[in-house]
Amino acid sequence: MQNHYKDHYHTLGLPPGATAEQIKKAWRKLVFDLHPDKTGNNAAASVRFSEIQHAYEVLSDPIKKIQFLQERWLRKAQGKDLSSSYDDLAGWVKECLAVEKNTNTQDPDRIDPQQLYSQIEQLAHSEKIDTLRQYDDPEALLTGARLLLLAATILPYPLFEQISEHFYKIEPENLTWQNEIQKARRQKRNSRNWQRYRIFLLILITLLLCKLITS
Repeated sequence: MQNHYKDHYHTLGLPPGATAEQIKKAWRKLVFDLHPDKTGNNAAASVRFSEIQHAYEVLSDPIKKIQFLQERWLRKAQGKDLSSSYDDLAGWVKECLAVEKNTNTQDPDRIDPQQLYSQIEQLAHSEKIDTLRQYDDPEALLTGARLLLLAATILPYPLFEQISEHFYKIEPENLTWQNEIQKARRQKRNSRNWQRYRIFLLILITLLLCKLITS
């Protein structure tokens, strides 16, 4: 699949032909302003930070820069848009963040499980993920996926098990991500088992109390 074109000068807020010193200065300022230590868990800022890092990596590497300039010249000669945008990917991450925030700010008992499941399934569906791979930004993809995983923990166990199958396919080769999903599934399974055992425990305690009272 062809990677989504990114105008790295535009990303760093620089005019074409900026010097190496100007590129480094712009990169340092943007990295300082958008560093995760300052933006916290802001998913959109995380996507922007990743985009800036990639732009500097290309423009500071002589070989990668030549390849980028050749592609840029070719697009300009063909009359194609030179603007760079992560709108689709950033928008997707924002949607994931909105779903996660909504589940955390509402009373779990008032959340419609089927509606939440449908929202997450739509965002995590393999066809949707495939369209986002063109941006070649796995970190941003995982940022959104982790938000969806957090939101999904609200779901009843059967629905959580179903939706987790979508999560596995987002980054199937990333062992860290696969382990995160496995851990969430274990925690959800243990929670379900505890709920079951608690009912039997309450019945047993009630019977014992009744026996003590009548004895």
